[in-house]
Amino acid sequence: MARKGENIYKRKDGRWEGRVINPEGKYQYFYAKTYRDVRAKMKNLQEQNKAANQKPVCGQTNAADLFGEWLAGDTAGRLKPSTYESYYYCMQGYVIPHFSLPENAQLS
Repeated sequence: MARKGENIYKRKDGRWEGRVINPEGKYQYFYAKTYRDVRAKMKNLQEQNKAANQKPVCGQTNAADLFGEWLAGDTAGRLKPSTYESYYYCMQGYVIPHFSLPENAQLS
């Protein structure tokens, strides 16, 4: 029996079908004879996507830099322009100044 929220269901021909949204926003379909096989294929794809999206954090990176990268990254393409501007001004006015290091401070 398919579980709620996994997008896995049994087809009329007896095979199981599952679908996952790609990072590009399109669906990718998986087919197998059993429910467990489809779930395993979907899990492997999701783990590969997570591993590909992870960036190593450098030793000199602070929170203000990470917030700036997040805002400039894929967030800009997913939001309405007015929402992006609101986030931008909140980040520049409140978040980044709070987390920024003074210029003469050194990391240990």
